[in-house]
Amino acid sequence: MKANRRPQNAAVASQSFSFVHRAPQNILKVESGPGRVRIRASRDNFSERDKEFFVRHLADEGFIPDHFRWAGFGENCRSSAVQWEVEFEPQTDGKTAPRPGTAANAFMRRLLAGALVLWLIELATLFLFSK
Repeated sequence: MKANRRPQNAAVASQSFSFVHRAPQNILKVESGPGRVRIRASRDNFSERDKEFFVRHLADEGFIPDHFRWAGFGENCRSSAVQWEVEFEPQTDGKTAPRPGTAANAFMRRLLAGALVLWLIELATLFLFSK
């Protein structure tokens, strides 16, 4: 997805992105502005390594500028431009957050049911015309 990246010299206005993480289960809201990135999480279940990986992933995919890729954060770096906040209450607007993979699961159920029906038709045809 690197084709969707912004050019290096593009002016960046404040942007906001939401992510639903499956493992560990979490809802993340990333707010990117000039000179700072704030990540608000619904739960405190990311290790320091996971946080660093997520920030690098955001930079690789073009959600945040590349210079934040190596920005330190956590207990030992208080002056960081990447801030990680916990206990964000997601705004659902009366809807529940979509579960990742729901559409794929429904497609696979329909595909397997269709294959089962075709297989039963083949077996019935085989037994009826085998005599």
